[in-house]
Amino acid sequence: MEPEIIFIDGGVWPPQGMLRCARGDAVVLVTCGMQLRPQPTVELYAEDPRPFRRVELGLGIERRLLWLVPVTALERELAKRNGSEELTQRLAAKKHGFVHRDRLPVV
Repeated sequence: MEPEIIFIDGGVWPPQGMLRCARGDAVVLVTCGMQLRPQPTVELYAEDPRPFRRVELGLGIERRLLWLVPVTALERELAKRNGSEELTQRLAAKKHGFVHRDRLPVV
């Protein structure tokens, strides 16, 4: 996989992109451009906010696909108690896929 930048700013300022490249058996995703604007409210959480005002995000994942699915606290407890397979089955039974949409809890 050749490194590529995907523009994710919708054509408006500030310019933002995501760099995608291969590294060994992983895919690396890194934001580009977020640091152009200071992060809001950082000064509320740090005595000296200067080192924390600018940020870029990075993620390295295996080349199988990773989906992040928000779950409720009760759903998380079910997965901890009975295993993630049960939660996955309950989500699938209610036709909840990998696309995040508002939904009713399954627990």
